[in-house]
Amino acid sequence: MQAVLDSAFANKRIDKNNRRGYQGTGSGTEEYYNPSEEKMVNTILDENRFRYAFQPIVDAKTGNIYAYEALMRAELDGPVAPFIVLKYATKGHRLYDIERATFFNVFKEVSEKINLFEDKKVFINSIPGYQLDEADHQQLRRKYAGLFKQVVVEITEQTELDDTGLEMMLQRSADDGFGIAIDDYGTGYSNTSSLLRYLPNCVKIDRLLISNIQEDPKKQHFVKSIIEFGHDNGFHILAEGVETAGELRAVIHMGADLIQGYYTAKPSLEILQEIDPEIKNEIVSVNLDTTGKAERKIFMVTSEKELPLVRLALEQYTGILLSQGDLTLVGNPEYVAGVTIKIKDGSTCRLTLKNVRLESLLAQPCIDIGENAHLTIVLEGDNELNEVGIRVPESSSLRIEGSGNLLVRAKGVTCYGIGNGLNAGVGSIVFASSGALKIWIEGARCIGIGGGIYRSGGGVKIAGGSISIGGACENIIGIGCVEGAMPIDIGNCRLEVETNVATGIGIGCLNGDQNIRIASSRLDILGSGNNLCGIGSTRKTGGVIHISTSKVIVKINGQKVRLIGNAGGELYILTEDCRLELTSEGSEVSGIGSMDKTAIIKGKNATYVINIHAGQHAVLGAKEENISFDGGERLLKVNED
Repeated sequence: MQAVLDSAFANKRIDKNNRRGYQGTGSGTEEYYNPSEEKMVNTILDENRFRYAFQPIVDAKTGNIYAYEALMRAELDGPVAPFIVLKYATKGHRLYDIERATFFNVFKEVSEKINLFEDKKVFINSIPGYQLDEADHQQLRRKYAGLFKQVVVEITEQTELDDTGLEMMLQRSADDGFGIAIDDYGTGYSNTSSLLRYLPNCVKIDRLLISNIQEDPKKQHFVKSIIEFGHDNGFHILAEGVETAGELRAVIHMGADLIQGYYTAKPSLEILQEIDPEIKNEIVSVNLDTTGKAERKIFMVTSEKELPLVRLALEQYTGILLSQGDLTLVGNPEYVAGVTIKIKDGSTCRLTLKNVRLESLLAQPCIDIGENAHLTIVLEGDNELNEVGIRVPESSSLRIEGSGNLLVRAKGVTCYGIGNGLNAGVGSIVFASSGALKIWIEGARCIGIGGGIYRSGGGVKIAGGSISIGGACENIIGIGCVEGAMPIDIGNCRLEVETNVATGIGIGCLNGDQNIRIASSRLDILGSGNNLCGIGSTRKTGGVIHISTSKVIVKINGQKVRLIGNAGGELYILTEDCRLELTSEGSEVSGIGSMDKTAIIKGKNATYVINIHAGQHAVLGAKEENISFDGGERLLKVNED
């Protein structure tokens, strides 16, 4: 909202539940009160003595006027400062009168000068807590129904609407077609949840953040993050209060969509049709300077059911925002597109990938699932994700179906194929495709499927297909997590995990109890390195590993090796109707169980073929009383050729 509102409310916020005037308190902090000024303001309100200056809002790429902001001016025997009007309107409980006058007056002027405004937007400030009541709103609709689509209502970010007020505004916006802008962003609450709560069309970054931004790296970082978040979620970003060439250049380079400020155009009682040609040329020149630099352009999916990836690339889109329904993305096996996909927070979507090849931009996930969102991916043909895979935050879920194939190549110091980062929570992941999934990761600390922290939810479930996980890493977890007892359910699949790393786990949780079920599958876990585990953990943990009706082959060579089990802890290992082939050469090796023999091992119709060459070894890592077998066969070799 314009600076006059800031000055009017700097010392006292509007509180519609406590509308006392500015009375003296005896504290020495009471505001100056002038009865003649109060009378003057009441006359202005009674006689509607308002005019409006319109300040152009310009396109940050072309310099063309995109919209105007209506700014209040009052006159009574000369101009009266807006903060004086607001001060005494607040004292006299007449802010609603200003709200009503503003909307009716601005709509009237736009209607009468529509040939000047044409189809440009008009931004109107709304006073928090004083929205038009239903009777006045309906009257405004009857008189100016055709103009609502040109209007953008500004709400200051410093004062949040209550739920009732917000619901009313969003419903009116949906019914009438007017847009919503968050004003003064970067002050007040300044959090992403407030933006997602309002679902605005435009976010106006407060001028305090824009002032001298070209000289302040902290401001640049903060503003850049706002711009990127806005673009990822389909908001236009407006840089407010641009007053110098340096500020102009900085906000254009950072990707702002719109610019407003004295440098581009001052407020005017006349409706300007163009800004100063020299400033316009400067805006174009700055944009030409950015040629070749990464810029983000987001395609917002609305009613589309199918999108050709090549078309989006030709139109220079770098991202897709999907917020609801079904979408088929059609690719070309010969073409890799620099396009990322964002699933909007709180949405449930179904995305079909048909011969799609994507490459991450700016270290963003190729597919980024928002918070509290649920995505089903259907695979058709051969698909590929490069650089960064699929992010699944802990409040969200991913299900992969279909008969197609998916290759994920991830790179980075810390990286993941499907899931989330090493310091982040991970949600529910289900792979139920009949096709092939291959994950190849390169980095220092990596996760194939899973994440850093598991707190709750379904964990990881593999329910079909052929899965291969490997890479060139220093540390890796093939399937699992770093912290927490993630449920890992593997069934009806062919799975291969390769861990040629310094330290690594094929399947399991590093610092949490094991919760692993393997059924009706064929597993091959291969590797070499220093400190490795096939299924379980390299550390002391508890929990359960249950293997049934499966063939599991683990071949790992290294210094310290746990083939199936852990370093120590009361781990319960149950094997039924399965065959285990475990082979290792190393300094310290356990076959199945715990190296300190604290595990519990039970077998029913299970065949163990274990061949270990090691200085220290525990072929069956459990005390004799904690080992029981019912049927099956044990072929155990230690240090035999």
